[in-house]
Amino acid sequence: MSATFVRWQRGTAPEALSAALFGGALVVFAGLPPVQRLVRYVRALLQEIFETDDPPTAESRLAAGEYRRLAVRARNRVGTDQALARHWRDVLAAVGYRQESTWLDRIRLRVVPSRTDIDHRRLKALPAHRDTWGSGIMAQINWWLPLYALHETRTMLLWPEAFRDPVANNSAEWNFDEFRHAERGYPLLPVA
Repeated sequence: MSATFVRWQRGTAPEALSAALFGGALVVFAGLPPVQRLVRYVRALLQEIFETDDPPTAESRLAAGEYRRLAVRARNRVGTDQALARHWRDVLAAVGYRQESTWLDRIRLRVVPSRTDIDHRRLKALPAHRDTWGSGIMAQINWWLPLYALHETRTMLLWPEAFRDPVANNSAEWNFDEFRHAERGYPLLPVA
């Protein structure tokens, strides 16, 4: 059985949403005002950090080291920004999840430059993987939100037809604690 795409409808009970998500559905949210406010907020942060109205093109005008420094700064800022966390809680509340019964992990900004000279372990395209092979847990729901328009060179791939199938991987050799404490060279995650 492969995953299905479901468009979220206003008024959907949180229990029904959870059942769809934990059942393997990919739920698409569109036109949700708290999401639009969150996107505007993050875009403003990125414009401030990269000093441009068009952060997605910043890598084309900056030296590799400067872009790397700013991208890492943006990732750290997004991950620790309390106003952004409040915006995210507003999103969860808008789809029916109560703050007192929903745990929130650190929000992570995914930045993957197209240039190969911008090298940093947190700024790389990731190989095929399942989050549950590494740090993800089975009771965790990942939410992905594009901050700018998707394009064939600016997106990510999902293989929902393989969600329920076993996939050979190297997770038995990968160690989360070793990853957390490694300076360099340790793989970011287990891979297929």
